Amino acid sequence: MYDAAVLDHPLPLAAIDRALWRGICAVVLGVWLPSGCGAAPKSDGAPAPPSGDSGVPCPDGAAASECNGLDDDCDGVVDEPAEPATPVWYLDADSDGFGAPDQPVEACAEPARHVDNALDCDDTDPERHPAAVDVVGDGVDQDCDGSDATCDPATPAHRPFVGDVELRGSAATSAAADLCAAHDGVDGTLAVVGTPWTDLSALGCICAVTDGLI
Repeated sequence: MYDAAVLDHPLPLAAIDRALWRGICAVVLGVWLPSGCGAAPKSDGAPAPPSGDSGVPCPDGAAASECNGLDDDCDGVVDEPAEPATPVWYLDADSDGFGAPDQPVEACAEPARHVDNALDCDDTDPERHPAAVDVVGDGVDQDCDGSDATCDPATPAHRPFVGDVELRGSAATSAAADLCAAHDGVDGTLAVVGTPWTDLSALGCICAVTDGLI
């Protein structure tokens, strides 16, 4: 026998749909969600798209294929690691290929003048970065390893110039600076001829000369 009061006041169709939607979620997900599977049904009974989604309801087992700023799997979180996570980019103000660690930006696509690493120790100087040659003894940490390069008795030269070198006359100082900018030794002879030097401090970057200093 049916209760007349129930028959006289039937539930609206939308209310029945909402209850059914929540029941399905409880069975499938094992939890009771007041708003259903990530979103309450619309007034016509169809599930509304979750906040931040593209407008298409999520099917069972939905998952994101790319970073897009949307909640693709309808779990209420946009671009989390499972979707995957939004990449982090770092400003590369000096355009040396290495970014500043203190200026991260999250974006699906790489912003202009940004890179995907935060390895630069001085983003105002394009000559200082982890791939730079660290000049021995100049007091500057060019390669961002935390200290200036020094001569190592166990390994006299890491980047020797191969061949003989002659530093002559007034051009010797600038020639020595050019040598030091790329090398820390000479695999050959090093000749110093007719210079105004009173000492060899200009060659403090040269850790080894295999065939002798002339």
